[in-house]
Amino acid sequence: MIKEINTFLLVVRYGSFSKAAIHLGITASAISAQIKNLENHLHVQLFTRSAHSIALTDEGKKVIDHAKNLMNSYEQLKYISNSEVYLGKIRLGVINTIQTGILPLSLKIFQQNTKHADMKIIPGLSTQLISALIEKDLDLAITVKPNYLLPKDILIETLFYEPFVLIYPENIKTTEYREIIENNFFIQYDKDSIDGKQVSQFLIRNKIHHHTIYELDEIDAIVKMVKLSIGVSIIPLAGVLLDSPVTGVKYLNLTSERLNREIVLIQHYSSKDLKSHQIFRSCLYESIQAHAMNKAYMKV
Repeated sequence: MIKEINTFLLVVRYGSFSKAAIHLGITASAISAQIKNLENHLHVQLFTRSAHSIALTDEGKKVIDHAKNLMNSYEQLKYISNSEVYLGKIRLGVINTIQTGILPLSLKIFQQNTKHADMKIIPGLSTQLISALIEKDLDLAITVKPNYLLPKDILIETLFYEPFVLIYPENIKTTEYREIIENNFFIQYDKDSIDGKQVSQFLIRNKIHHHTIYELDEIDAIVKMVKLSIGVSIIPLAGVLLDSPVTGVKYLNLTSERLNREIVLIQHYSSKDLKSHQIFRSCLYESIQAHAMNKAYMKV
């Protein structure tokens, strides 16, 4: 039943059989069959089904926590069985904010559960890391979801979402984002990056006039510049903004303006069943869950 329980949790996560099927690389009918098998085994109906949608039943909602606990226990059993096996070297590419976000705890959990693994961490921009992974210079990459199609042999999996925020000096009193941007110098998040393009599109879509004074791709540096009242900026809610309260700045959440970024795990389909990848993926999710308890913006 492990396979069926995992499929159930994926359907809950993605909200549809078809999206869960894409994630697993199987058909929606196969997903439906697995869910039906689980329902028969548990003697409950987990979902109500209509022509174009599904919804959790009350019984299905009650099963979620038990299913998660069971899968966590199963993952721990895998760790025990794999702990004395050499898992090889993983070349992991990560964007900068991941290094100061979920990665440290992920690595700690990974170390605790695998005694014979080796990992090299390669930082970079999303586009650079994705290209390196496609060329097989990386084994795994944690990046912003690209706004372009990837080769068919590349597996992409959503980890969580982060909103963009307008960050500005604390001496600015208004809370109207248009007024803040138009009446202050603007520090542009790198327009060549996936995130920066989103910011540019937001400004164009809303016809916001702005005077760009600097352009860079380092979130923590932008925060420090705003703190010095050099200007205002739109950046993902990540990095130093999450480590501890930042004095001297305020920020407005722009999620309501359809501005957020999707953080993904990318690898080759051919390597997704490697023990090292499976274990690290589980460690990632454990770290994400731990962070999500304190970061309500993360939608896991």
